[in-house]
Amino acid sequence: MDITSQQCNVIVYLSLVVLLAVAGCGNPQVQSGAFSSGKSLMSDSTFKAYWYQGEAELNRYDMEQIRYGEVRDGDAVMVFVTEDFLTEEQVKLESAAEGRETASVLKLNFIKEFVTGIYEYNMMSSIFTPVNYQDRPRSLKVASSSQEWCGTTYSQMNFNAVKNKYKITGHSYFEAEGDYQKSVEATLLEDEIWTKLRLNPDLLPEGNIQVIPSSFSIRTTHAEWGIQQATAKKSKWTGSSFPGDSLKSYSLRYNESGRMLNIIYEQSFPHQIAGWIQSKVTSEDDTLTAKSVRTHSIKSSYWQKNTNSDEKLRKKLGL
Repeated sequence: MDITSQQCNVIVYLSLVVLLAVAGCGNPQVQSGAFSSGKSLMSDSTFKAYWYQGEAELNRYDMEQIRYGEVRDGDAVMVFVTEDFLTEEQVKLESAAEGRETASVLKLNFIKEFVTGIYEYNMMSSIFTPVNYQDRPRSLKVASSSQEWCGTTYSQMNFNAVKNKYKITGHSYFEAEGDYQKSVEATLLEDEIWTKLRLNPDLLPEGNIQVIPSSFSIRTTHAEWGIQQATAKKSKWTGSSFPGDSLKSYSLRYNESGRMLNIIYEQSFPHQIAGWIQSKVTSEDDTLTAKSVRTHSIKSSYWQKNTNSDEKLRKKLGL
């Protein structure tokens, strides 16, 4: 069958439309809170020289924490380290991978200790965020615990890539909570802001965003797990009291509760966290503000420093 010139033009036009549609399907927009594409950190020599030398970065902070309507003095420690992570089991790889899927993650162990009256709180969160965020834009796991004289609570978030949801498992001594499981649509985690900031602060989202509040916040407010609306902004930090050069801030304000987190960090690599400010509205006329400031920072293979003679390293860290 002969094809006329007009029919040929139509065929070419339709072919171009199909090609454009296919190209569009192959490049979906990054969801709010996820990282966009860019240079792989795994091939960045500066990044590898800092994070892949068999040491962790240990940071100690003079911390203030809001609890029971008052500001409490305490200590915080942030331990940043890279490790190989089994993506299906979502645990640290400690043996031969043997064909199992792995990812290099930046792990943060975030420890808080403070006193309320006669008794103390010991809280810890572990956040596991893939270094290769182009392929894995979501943090894979967040595990959090809280110990105080009333009892112990524990929560764990595991990312399900197939369903694009976080499965949340919790155990609590409170009757209203008890043992529970639920799932939440995947979006930015407040917990992962710390690790994503260390990977690449320029890729943290701004504007009106959706956030799952931090495990610490859920614990201390007994709130339900879920997505909340917030406003995020990056700006130059012009205040004082924080160490470091060329400081910037990343602020997160929750629209409904008014709770605000402002993280102060160094603009230049490795983007160390100088401290943070938290505020909480307690009444129409009162807002509590708590400030935490970095006092010490060292690099160490701390897991090998476990003898009595190694206790001197705690003084180097201000503990």
